[in-house]
Amino acid sequence: MDQRKAKRKVLFHVPKSIRTPYQVLPKCNVPATDLEKFRKKYYLHDKKLGKGSYGEVFMGYQRENWKPVAVKKIQLNCVEMLQLDSGRTLPKEVFFLTKVKYIDGCIKLIDHYTVKQECWIVTEYHQNSVTLGEYIFNNQILKENRVLHLFRQIASTVSKLEIAGIAHRDLKCDNILVDENDNVILIDFGLAESLEKANENLDWAPVNPPPEKDLQNFLIGPVTTWSLGIILASLLIGMVVSEIENPIEIIAKKMDDKNISFLSQNLVFQCLNLNRDCRPSPKNILKHPGLVNGV
Repeated sequence: MDQRKAKRKVLFHVPKSIRTPYQVLPKCNVPATDLEKFRKKYYLHDKKLGKGSYGEVFMGYQRENWKPVAVKKIQLNCVEMLQLDSGRTLPKEVFFLTKVKYIDGCIKLIDHYTVKQECWIVTEYHQNSVTLGEYIFNNQILKENRVLHLFRQIASTVSKLEIAGIAHRDLKCDNILVDENDNVILIDFGLAESLEKANENLDWAPVNPPPEKDLQNFLIGPVTTWSLGIILASLLIGMVVSEIENPIEIIAKKMDDKNISFLSQNLVFQCLNLNRDCRPSPKNILKHPGLVNGV
């Protein structure tokens, strides 16, 4: 393997704006450096829960009480690293998971370990949950009030992230879980970024890029709102909108065919406004009459 590729690269120093008391993990969660320390606390099952670009997620159990957990393994030489004030480095995903640990609606970090050239991230596991994409596939005809209940939770979580100075940057149906009580959990913070840096770091692209993609001048706020609009439209039409050219045309036709209410359609098209400056922020999305009063 090319040694230059294997070298772990610290991309940037953590900006002052996102330094918080949770920047450094609590003592009980200090990262271990070998497999044996992990094995003392957890049992790793070979059941695979999911797979991403840089890692895989497996089922695990806490040995103390056999409570299920999710264990995500990521290759350290494939992910971005952050340098803390202490000089320590962490995978960016771990750093932001510590930041969102106390935000309702986000997956909770339990522990993390360094095992050889991998980082093993232990998070809570939500039994009887499915991704939003699977949820849509299993419930293709959803009542609008149920859709808006789910979407309100998603928009609320994203709004809280913005208040905390964090951009998820990978909002899509596969990165949202829905449990048996219709509670929503945002997962996979592998592309997360500070709002301060999000508009400078352009080495990413959303699954459903907005029309300004050709201008190469993404602004994280309008891009986030566009992603939320795609998610809401997917819920309303009972079909995951993904990597489709000219999605607005398809969405408009599908919503007309399904007799979607004016308020819901209005919210979708506000989020998918071709003029990025006219798209509402997540905070203002929550003030839309369709989410405040229902339909």
